[in-house]
Amino acid sequence: MTLVVVLGLALLLLVLTILVVTILVLALLLALLAALIAAVLLLSLTVVLLLILLTLLALLALLAILAGL
Repeated sequence: MTLVVVLGLALLLLVLTILVVTILVLALLLALLAALIAAVLLLSLTVVLLLILLTLLALLALLAILAGL
């Protein structure tokens, strides 16, 4: 009887350990994914800001040329 209880507890412990490890791995993957998404968003935001700045500079240059004429 005690052998069955010990085996049952060992099995339960094994299952719990596997569950915890799986949850930790999933959390790590989610964190990596979130970091990747944040990096991509930051990069695209930087690109958009650069495009806006270039557009503004082009408009200013156009205005200067028109004012010169």
